[in-house]
Amino acid sequence: QFGVFATMDENGHGLVLGMRVKLQVNQISEIELITYRTGGGPAWNDAGYANLEKMKVPNPLWNAPTARHLSRQELAQVANYYFDGIQNNDGKGYYPFTADCNRLENGTATTNNPGIVKMGPVDIGGMGCKAQFETGLYGIVTKVHDRRFAVIDEERQEVFALAVFDHCGCKKSLTMPNGTKVDVGFFNKPSSILLAEAFKIDGGLIRQVEAVGVGVPYHMRPGWGR
Repeated sequence: QFGVFATMDENGHGLVLGMRVKLQVNQISEIELITYRTGGGPAWNDAGYANLEKMKVPNPLWNAPTARHLSRQELAQVANYYFDGIQNNDGKGYYPFTADCNRLENGTATTNNPGIVKMGPVDIGGMGCKAQFETGLYGIVTKVHDRRFAVIDEERQEVFALAVFDHCGCKKSLTMPNGTKVDVGFFNKPSSILLAEAFKIDGGLIRQVEAVGVGVPYHMRPGWGR
């Protein structure tokens, strides 16, 4: 199997996609697409298509050598720590990120990008990966289900995973570990996001994250087996 992130032009409109392709005996047996169309979400998401078009090539980190090599099972476990850390996030879990970790969502930087995403008074988009998880504000994600670690590249130390993030819509506020109470009312109804998410792992720590996600009906199952 292999995973792809790409941009497309669809009748003059930008499209960002994550794709999984499975080959059997040199023939394509499965194609799974997750697409984000501009205009389908917040403005910061829509800017991602233009950002990717401007980049033209992937971040060099995806081909960079790593400190040590983990096995397939170990790589999958590190990627799963990400999903464990975001499910019912309380800021007190194990969050294996490097100090310089960054994340792209639908082409937009959602880490170390001040002002891009705020939760109440907290400029969560201006933080690094680990600091974001330590706020506990990703507790709006109440379940991460149908986790699949479809493509694991031992040579590059990378994992291409798929999952569904559920938001129950029942959490009107969250309390950070420092006691700050934050209103998260914009997730005020049940919703889910179907994601393709890739992880660059270096020395057992996540160094780069890239994802394509799209809103789907609450607790939707993706329809694929493991």
